[in-house]
Order: sequence, then C-alpha cells, then structure tokens
Amino acid sequence: MGRMNRGTRALSRIAAWLLVGAVVNVTVAWWLGWRVLYQPDSFQSTNKPMEPGEFVPREVPNELVGPAGLSLSRWRQFGADHVLVHKGPWTMRWADVPVIPLEALWPHWGPLAGRDPRDVYESMNIPLGHTARGWPMLSMWCAFEQGTHGRVQGGIHLGHKQTPNTFIVTDLVLPMRPIPLGFAVNTVVYGAAAWIAFALPLAWRRRRRIRRGWCPECAYPVGTSPVCTECGAPLLLRPGSA
Repeated sequence: MGRMNRGTRALSRIAAWLLVGAVVNVTVAWWLGWRVLYQPDSFQSTNKPMEPGEFVPREVPNELVGPAGLSLSRWRQFGADHVLVHKGPWTMRWADVPVIPLEALWPHWGPLAGRDPRDVYESMNIPLGHTARGWPMLSMWCAFEQGTHGRVQGGIHLGHKQTPNTFIVTDLVLPMRPIPLGFAVNTVVYGAAAWIAFALPLAWRRRRRIRRGWCPECAYPVGTSPVCTECGAPLLLRPGSA
C-alpha cells in the first residue's frame, strides 16, 4: 500500500510539472506570435521556371510555372515559421533570391506535412498561408486565407505590423493548433526546467541545514532522536551521534 501511495504521488507530481511545462510552452508560442516580425534575409522561395519532366498542368506552358504548378515562399526565423503556397499559371523569380527545390522548403508541420505537392495543387482554390511558433521546437500553428486581412483559422488575430524599411507585413497571431511532436518536446523541456529551478534551491537549503546539524525540514537543532523533536521529520543521523 505504501509503495502504491508513493507511486501515485510521484505520478501526480510529474503530471503537475508537465502541466506547468504545457502552460509555459503555450505562453512562449503566443509571445513569439506577438513579437516576431519577419525579416528580408529570412525569406526563401521556390519560384523558378519548370525543369523538363516536372509535373505541370496540361494547359500551362512549361516555361511559365513553378514546381508542381506551385510557388512556395517561406520565412524561417528564431521560434517562427511562415509558409505561403501559391497556385497559378506562372511565377516570378526574384533576381536576388536563390533557387531552392520545393522539397527543401516543404513544411514538416501543419496540414501540408507529408502531402504530395500534386495533391495540394489539385485541391487548392486560394493561396494557402500557414504560420507556426514555438521554441526550442515549433509547437503551435494556424492558417491564413491570403488576401483577407485578419481572417485566421485556428488562431487569434492581433493585427499586422510592417517590418521597418521593408514591404514585409507580419500577421500577429496567437496560434491555437498544436504540432504534436513539437508540443510534446517543448512541454517536457519546460516542465523539467521548471522542476530544476524549483528543486535546486530546496536541495541546497536542505544540504546546508544538514551540514549545520539542523533538521532539513524545519531547521530545528538535531539531537540523538531518529526523528526531529520539533516537526517529527525522519533524520539521517551521523555515525556516533546516537
């Protein structure tokens, strides 16, 4: 019975610290959604002419479209990621942006993860925008309908802000949809960090009291009794003290 009680208490403590970690995880993701503004040097794009043999809609000439009939743009920064997928008969290549294969920029999170670009092309009706936040891993995301300012799916829109001296406008959002792996990892990391931050001072105080010959729980001077005569806590007596 005693072992079961100790096991139950241990599980309850672990669950409590994981809950703390989850709260911190969401707070960090939301803070990043509110504070991060996209910068020009974080921009990457797949805009380029088609290569022979790549998928292209029948009615569109090869030299006018991007990979799989899609143009993918992506901003990747500390704790933030934004993906925009365009479907169209042509794309415009930026002279100062290097060509990057579509597969290298395809996101591993959100609704596009694991999907074939051809399937995405066939099912798209409007440009798709997805944005994620979180650290050390992306943990929460939401979706945008591009061209409709403030319309967000799976998140709360706080407005938009332009990066100084650029044309780039960042939608400030609180993402609500979890990215399973990132959310789990961040929750464990933050929960462990919170436990360490709480446990280390207590362990240092306990060690300090024991070295001074005090009860580790209440700091009452220790005698020859195996328990503290003040609070009743069990004591580890030094050899020869009994």
